[in-house]
Amino acid sequence: MIINTKKAIAIMRDGTNARNYSEAKEAKQIAVRAMEKQIPEKPVYTCNREVIHCPSCDYDLMGGVGNDEEIIHCWNCGQKLDWTR
Repeated sequence: MIINTKKAIAIMRDGTNARNYSEAKEAKQIAVRAMEKQIPEKPVYTCNREVIHCPSCDYDLMGGVGNDEEIIHCWNCGQKLDWTR
C-alpha cells in the first residue's frame, strides 16, 4: 500500500486516520525520512572540487549557481546541507 505525504501527515496528526497497521507504519516511515532530511549533511565534492553533489540523492548542486554556500537544501530531495569545513 502506498500513501501520499498529505495522507501520512493526517495519520501522524491523528493516528485514527490510518485504515490499518500497514498504513500507519508507512506514515511513520514517511515522517522519519522527512525528519532525517532536516539533519544537515555535508555536500560531496568530486576529487577536483569542481562538482558538488547532494549526500542523500547524488544530485548535482552546482547547476546554474555561482555560490554553492547559498544553497540551504538540495533542490531535488530537500536534504539540509552543512557547508562548514
